[in-house]
Amino acid sequence: MFKDKAMELVAALRSGDYVQGVGYLQQKDGAACCLGVACLLAGEERILVDPTHRYTFGITREDSGLTAKVRDLFGFHSDVGTRRDGQRLTFPNGSTYYSLAKANDSGITFREIAEYIEVNWEQL
Repeated sequence: MFKDKAMELVAALRSGDYVQGVGYLQQKDGAACCLGVACLLAGEERILVDPTHRYTFGITREDSGLTAKVRDLFGFHSDVGTRRDGQRLTFPNGSTYYSLAKANDSGITFREIAEYIEVNWEQL
């Protein structure tokens, strides 16, 4: 990731301005995963995929990861937040995940994700 964009995302995740959600970039109730917050920061257009539940971003109906626009803007290695070196993401509680998306959906908090990004931004 680009350091300035990584720190922008870290600040947003710590701000308390976003409600953490799981399973989708953003849910209709406003809850978002950590990657959904990146999409919101990038000003990416939301598309209502399921009128009762979820949004996606960008010009397609793909909802499993970042759009190319957001990935490029933030300098993410992948659309789900994997590490460049192929290693798993390891959090202080000892849990490991393949990606930021999986960590978010498995109960790692925004605060914990922000701490991980702050230390490991060059690998993301």
